[in-house]
Amino acid sequence: MTFATPGYQKFNEAVKELIGFQKMYGSAPSDPYHYPSLVERLTAAKGSLPDDYERVVRAPFVAFVNNLGERGFRRMLEQDITRTNLVRCFFDIAHAILQNAEGYAIRATDAYQEVVDDLFSGFVSAEDRRGVKPPDIAVLPPLVKWGEPQFGPYTWSMDATSAFGVGCSIVSLPPTFADRGSIAWSALGHEVAGHDILGADTGLLGEISAGIERGLSQDPTLSAMSLSGRENRRGRFSGHDRASHLCLG
Repeated sequence: MTFATPGYQKFNEAVKELIGFQKMYGSAPSDPYHYPSLVERLTAAKGSLPDDYERVVRAPFVAFVNNLGERGFRRMLEQDITRTNLVRCFFDIAHAILQNAEGYAIRATDAYQEVVDDLFSGFVSAEDRRGVKPPDIAVLPPLVKWGEPQFGPYTWSMDATSAFGVGCSIVSLPPTFADRGSIAWSALGHEVAGHDILGADTGLLGEISAGIERGLSQDPTLSAMSLSGRENRRGRFSGHDRASHLCLG
């Protein structure tokens, strides 16, 4: 029996294709700026998500939105005029609920959620953590969404989503990748098995960062790779990114 020699031709073609797709913004549902409509749609989404996500995502988020009120909603928008921090997280939670509930790119979204479930559960499930304590914070896989192509793949970990009462992370891919450029889905290893797993256990990021610091400190030629926020302009985000690479991504 003979086997074909592994090659990189198809991989290189896929990378070239991906670079081209990155320049295409595609389309995804627009941010829900109309408060009454947002409340109506979130309320109508009841029962459309699996029970666990209804309990820890939709229901508490709806409670937060109702408590916020239209005036509070407007104030929140004014506090983040770039829509990249507080408001971006708020809208992404809303998108994750509504895209799943309203059937946006349903086949791709279901496949996307399945990949995320497998990645996350492989680290936090009781079967895979025999002899290791359960996660301190998150035990539910991130809920997925499409959008914000200018930011590429990214995730909001529990330290961000919990500000809105939500009990899991939210992960995002550009909408273009719902039907093309599937190699970009490999970034989910970094986002889900990296950032989101680091956020599932209290102190895990610090432990990993400290261990890497000790290892790097033994070789002066690697000092530029230090995870220390004092030595890197990107501060804790660089440390989080590098530790996420080590976790899988």
